[in-house]
Amino acid sequence: MNNQVTADLTGDKELLRKFEHLGKKAGKRVLRKATRAGTAPLVKAAKRNAPKDSGDLKRDLTQKQKFYANSGTQVGIVGAKKRQDGKSRSTWILHLVEEGTTGHIIRPKNKKALFFGATDAPDSDDGEARVDLYRQVNHPGNKGTHFLRKAAEQTQDTSAARFTEKFKTEIEAEAQKTS
Repeated sequence: MNNQVTADLTGDKELLRKFEHLGKKAGKRVLRKATRAGTAPLVKAAKRNAPKDSGDLKRDLTQKQKFYANSGTQVGIVGAKKRQDGKSRSTWILHLVEEGTTGHIIRPKNKKALFFGATDAPDSDDGEARVDLYRQVNHPGNKGTHFLRKAAEQTQDTSAARFTEKFKTEIEAEAQKTS
């Protein structure tokens, strides 16, 4: 899952010269703000495209920033966040929803059978609920939704434009602070 949206900043030599003269700390701040502005449309589109089974995945989609000091590269990452309440499954199912799964057999890890809960329908005439226990279940797999990939394709131009716009305004603002 290597979907990338990139912005090319080779055109404005005066702007790049100002960026180089900002210093390490201010330059990092400019890149962070511009990257956040560039990934915002992607997060919004991903939330719009996300499947709505329980709503957890849609709610947990967010962005974070990563700066690689050796190369001076700022990266915006869009994915599912870990929630404070510990109830989020979104962090470990995101790739399964995006890319899909192949058919596989599900077996119990620590017990002799899998339990899937009582059903609402009575099993017999006495009105008691049925309990489903299985030694194994054949999962058919599922097709990926590719909602993140579609969001990246939909917002590529918007994200690059917002990054470039924010990059320019933040460089000007930082240049005003130093002069």
